[in-house]
Amino acid sequence: MKIRKTKIEDIEKVLDLFNMARFYFKENNINQWQGEYPNEIDIIEDINSGISYVVVDDDIVATFVLSFEKDVNYDVLVEGKWLNENPYGVLHRIAVKDNLKGKGIGSFIFNESKNICLENNVFDIRVDTHDDNESMKKLILKNNFVYCGITTVQDGSLRNIYQLSFWVLIW
Repeated sequence: MKIRKTKIEDIEKVLDLFNMARFYFKENNINQWQGEYPNEIDIIEDINSGISYVVVDDDIVATFVLSFEKDVNYDVLVEGKWLNENPYGVLHRIAVKDNLKGKGIGSFIFNESKNICLENNVFDIRVDTHDDNESMKKLILKNNFVYCGITTVQDGSLRNIYQLSFWVLIW
């Protein structure tokens, strides 16, 4: 498995991943991605911004966004506190092919994101998810993120927020 930046020609496969996730969420009563978001315009903007990635294992098996832009949704918390105010990478829009869920691809994404952060001299990652997305919450905690509280996002809904803070010793 490897990751690479998403290309324009990947849009249909990324949309398929989002549609699989939409269906999974609906079937599991998770009120996430049940509208138009994320859509082709979001993917194109992410590609053009250089923040969209795909996981490839013969074919595209997952997608995610890793941005180093400050996320305004993280400025004011409804409850809780961030571990620190260091510069951070933020993970969004993680989607894994249905038949490969539970096979370690989510942890692979977290590990590769950490490597990308290190390459950019960033030592913190933030992520959020819906409270009812139990599988994502388990994945986040399994990968050593710390629950930090709750924030409100642009549509007014609440998200659980998590942070991973790591340091590298250079010998």
